[in-house]
Amino acid sequence: MIDTVLTPATAAALGITRHGIAHRIGTGRWQPLLPGVYLTHGGTPHPDERNAAALAFAGRGAVISGTVALRHHGVKASPARCSRTLVLVPPQTARTSSGFVHIRRTHLVPIRPVLIGGLAFAALPRAIVDACLGLRSRSTVRAIVAEAVQRQRCSLADLASELDRSARRGSLFLRAAVEEVGLGAWSAPECDAGDLLRRAGLPAFEHNVVVCDDEGRWLACGDVVWRRLRAILEVDSREHHADPDAWERTLARHNRLAAAGWAALHYPPRVISADPSGFVRQVRQWLTVRAVELGTSGPG
Repeated sequence: MIDTVLTPATAAALGITRHGIAHRIGTGRWQPLLPGVYLTHGGTPHPDERNAAALAFAGRGAVISGTVALRHHGVKASPARCSRTLVLVPPQTARTSSGFVHIRRTHLVPIRPVLIGGLAFAALPRAIVDACLGLRSRSTVRAIVAEAVQRQRCSLADLASELDRSARRGSLFLRAAVEEVGLGAWSAPECDAGDLLRRAGLPAFEHNVVVCDDEGRWLACGDVVWRRLRAILEVDSREHHADPDAWERTLARHNRLAAAGWAALHYPPRVISADPSGFVRQVRQWLTVRAVELGTSGPG
């Protein structure tokens, strides 16, 4: 626990009476954070102090989940702002939500919480589910799921299992993101592109698969691949192009593909999101031309 966060019980163990607590608060040396939880300084609470206070307030068996837990698990795609801290507690707990703490009683409180900095957090799959069920941004949900799975912070199977145990209300975006990442998408922009292409009725494609030449030599790992048309669509981020080494690797890969008879098309995520219908139209036209070049049937 954080030693700047005390309850009456922990203060008493240090020889500080309730009168002593009241005196320190009255002089501004201490401040109340939550009912029965005090901060032993008068400044702005550190996030770790808020988390420690939330757990102290919630009581035995409590764990922090949701967006706050995502941040502590290192998920960069988690929302930047979160006004309330979600705390999971056993169903018999008498505490109710107060201040910045949202108490949720559940039979699914993790038996083995993840300790980060001495504080109890839900495991990442549970934290993702709890955070995403409250989000209204499909792109943010996609980014969270894609990042966690791509960086191997949790498996898709564990995430799907946790999702199956949760309430269905508010889970539409999360279930769609799990399905899209299950199809092979590694990033939120790839999910966006794949969703647009599927809904437009373009030919079936694969996400993030290895492409080889006719002799079996490795050429590339394509973001979106149409093998029959020997065509690859790449979703390239701004950060990717800002790195000179990455840019040179992209050129080398493009040249390898062209030499082996593959066509590649590149789109930054910003262009896809700014004009989705134009993106689909151009890709359809490109695939149609590609089919003519190869003498195969059109893309549909």
